[in-house]
Amino acid sequence: MTSAEQTYLIQVIEKSFSPATQKQAESELFQLEKNPNFINNLIQIIQSNQNPAIRTFSLIYLKNFIKKYWDEDNEDNLLILNQDQRNLIKSNLVSFMLSLPKTMRNQISEIITIIADYDFPEKWPGLIQDLVQNLNPNDFTVNNGILQTAESLFKRWRHQFRTDNLFSEILFVLKQFTAPYLELFQATDQLIQSNSGNAATLQTLFESLNYILEIFYSFNTQDIPEFFEDNMTLFMGLLHKYLIYENPAISDDLSDDEEGPLEKSKASICEIIDLYTKRYEDLFHPFLPKFVESVWHLLMKTGLEPKYDLLVSKAISFLTSVVKLPRHHPLFLAGDTLQQIAEKIILSNMSLRESDLELFEDEPMQFVALDVEGSDIATRRKASSDLVRVLLEQFPSQFTQMMSNYVTHYLQKYSSKPSENWRDYDIAIYLVSSLATKGSSKLGATHTNELVNIVDFCSSHIIPLLQNSSVHAILQVDAIKFIHAFRIQLTKDQLTSILPLLINLLKSSNIVVYTWATICIERILFLKKDKVSIFQPNDVTTFAQPLFSNLFSILERFPTSEKLSENEYIMKCIMRTIIALKEKSITFANILLTKLQFLLELISKNPSNPKFNHYMFESIGGLLRSIVTHQTETVAACESALFPSFQLVLQNDVSEFIPYVFQLLSLLLESHKNQSIPESYKILLPPLLQPPLWESRGNIPALIKYLKAFLIVDCEYIVSQNHLSAYFGIFQKLISSKMNDHHGFDLINAIIENVPLNVLSQYLPAVLTLQLTRLQKSKTPKFTKGFIVFNARFMALDPHPEPLELLINTYEHVQSGIFSVVLSSIIIPEIPTIKSFSDQKTVVVGYTRLLTSQTPSIQQAYPSLLETLGLFVKKNLGKLDKDVEEELDDLNLEENDLGYHASFNQLKILSSYKTQPFPNIADFQQFFVTTIKNSTAANPALSSAITSSSGEIKELLQ
Repeated sequence: MTSAEQTYLIQVIEKSFSPATQKQAESELFQLEKNPNFINNLIQIIQSNQNPAIRTFSLIYLKNFIKKYWDEDNEDNLLILNQDQRNLIKSNLVSFMLSLPKTMRNQISEIITIIADYDFPEKWPGLIQDLVQNLNPNDFTVNNGILQTAESLFKRWRHQFRTDNLFSEILFVLKQFTAPYLELFQATDQLIQSNSGNAATLQTLFESLNYILEIFYSFNTQDIPEFFEDNMTLFMGLLHKYLIYENPAISDDLSDDEEGPLEKSKASICEIIDLYTKRYEDLFHPFLPKFVESVWHLLMKTGLEPKYDLLVSKAISFLTSVVKLPRHHPLFLAGDTLQQIAEKIILSNMSLRESDLELFEDEPMQFVALDVEGSDIATRRKASSDLVRVLLEQFPSQFTQMMSNYVTHYLQKYSSKPSENWRDYDIAIYLVSSLATKGSSKLGATHTNELVNIVDFCSSHIIPLLQNSSVHAILQVDAIKFIHAFRIQLTKDQLTSILPLLINLLKSSNIVVYTWATICIERILFLKKDKVSIFQPNDVTTFAQPLFSNLFSILERFPTSEKLSENEYIMKCIMRTIIALKEKSITFANILLTKLQFLLELISKNPSNPKFNHYMFESIGGLLRSIVTHQTETVAACESALFPSFQLVLQNDVSEFIPYVFQLLSLLLESHKNQSIPESYKILLPPLLQPPLWESRGNIPALIKYLKAFLIVDCEYIVSQNHLSAYFGIFQKLISSKMNDHHGFDLINAIIENVPLNVLSQYLPAVLTLQLTRLQKSKTPKFTKGFIVFNARFMALDPHPEPLELLINTYEHVQSGIFSVVLSSIIIPEIPTIKSFSDQKTVVVGYTRLLTSQTPSIQQAYPSLLETLGLFVKKNLGKLDKDVEEELDDLNLEENDLGYHASFNQLKILSSYKTQPFPNIADFQQFFVTTIKNSTAANPALSSAITSSSGEIKELLQ
């Protein structure tokens, strides 16, 4: 580690701050990562550099570096971070965190959590002890660093599946952490009491308390630990104490919008008692009445200020859980309790506040995000609506009647003075939605309250709002959301009459109105009945032109790419319309290509919203797919329109878009099968065969797709231009990596299916040697599956039996007798693990041909191969292939980690654009049976294997 190296690294980091040198700096940093001293230099800069920007950049880069290279399943990562470096990092990480300013510790906590996902507890057993040993009863600033890390570490448990390994990990932590945890909880409590008038100290102590409460929740999410059960009285006493705790010193100086530490603590406590009510009510029962009473009083006196929103929503959620328990129904049926709940809790928290109106006007996209179906953000309205639904379940007729009276009251108030009392109409609509919905999903309301006439309310009150441009914009949004919520309850004719109204609302100047209109239109077009779209292409064609016109007009209002791409719902609606049109989208191809090409060029200058980008490329892919499938004569025009934009992306190295571009290029390239390939595709090939593009993991699947397309379309060109050696070089690089070996098999399978045997034979020994070496040194289940399928594909090649003989002879050339060993010890035992239906077909065809090949060296394996393959066929392929092409469903983009590390995001509209292997074989079970029976007479070894086979195999063959 030298000062010169650190100086140079700082210079590169500084270059990354300037847009003019950013790309160059990124490239230099990527090269520096391979320096053995890189991570040490980075840590030294974080610890000692005085420039806050450089320290912050270095810290974030360190986190991303760890995230990128820590996974040991990718052997390449061990070349960047060897075991000694990893152990040194882990042993010093906690002390390193505590040496940094408070504002920087969060990043180190995240680094610890990232490493723990891979190494804890097996490879990092000392982590908990490192944390516990650094707890300091005299320094809660240090404690908060420790607690923040522990909270981040244990929070992972909340959403994990219950497994033995998970419970072993939790038990491992509990043994070391719970005793000091309880001591710290009690010490924090005592210090809060003794510092009740010291606002600054209370801020630090309540920060500790909040971490303690979050850890409490994480410890109890999977099951209630014995330690917490044994100390339940003590814990519940502390929780109740801070649920009712009041102290002006900790909350009086906060604004109405700012959630304070006390509100956060109370919200966390409500979340904990909600968990206990749902999961451990038998144990929690003795404490529950006191908590119900306290939460009730809390809700009665808590104001409507935004700083209380999370607390109120969590408190209402707790009451909702209590209502579900029949043994507590007397609490709610006594006196006028239900009416009190309706007026003081439900209706007061459903009403719009000034802060809601300010959000609607000043932060429209945030307003939408708070209400979009499936949003995880807690709101008072959502919590109140959930409480309504549970009360309806428990007291259906009584509560429906009571709330219906309130609906009538609010509608009458609105009718008397519409311009003044529009908020009453808003409450009425929201209340009807809550009363009518008994069950919901991503499809909207799936079960409804038969006591509420949805269709009548829609006709009388909702449609008029969609037609009336003079009503308040919030009421228009309410009407759209009502249609959105109850779309599956409405008939196709009703929806058909509503769609033009929604399309017209796209012209609104209000962002929330037109955004909700796009959301609703997109979901209506997605509706299916018996897995068939309700709106067929001919239906969509009737309104597609004004729909596209209005959607693109919205996008054209924005002057910058950042503002334009802020609203992904518009782009998703464009995408859905193209998909719903299917081949009819060709009618609008010219205008769509022009608009999408313009968007692509504009957004590529500064990609800022991954979801918008993805929907844009799905839109292009959907249109191109229709053209390639139904109107190939226009492919050239598409290429002329899009290639300049694609070249711009590639020339400017827009890393986020490169994988998308190559997926689209592959689709277009495959349309040239049996034609001469345009020069524009050939020019792209040589650079793709060079190492730099393959360094980015996100590029690999798309580049493989492009290389495969070239093989499929013009393999002769690849061979004649001596590119095949580079193909095999890429295969060698991919197959050596545990992370990328499946991509290597994808490439080699395309090679063997398209390259003539006489050319392939010279490369085959090296290919087999590489695979056998991996099997010997670092076999994994994924690699084994790929190996089995590769051999099956080779054996299934035509003309039979030449490929099979070449493969076995090459194995013998590599090492005498090796194929028989591999077949018996690896292939046959692992055949049942093949899960993909496409791979299952390949395995059946390939190894059935092997069984009938009369190869002397493997005849001793016939009995076990016949038995294994026969049972595999009977279990997995006993019915005809009923694979159908699926329409594009919701894109679960959040799980794809759409950050700017160019992770690969597959275009789903193209993923179903593929053919199954062996389309000429309709019934694979019949293929197996017929092939075996036809070969028995000429193959004594096979006949003998059948004679000694099990009853199941004999029955199958009959």
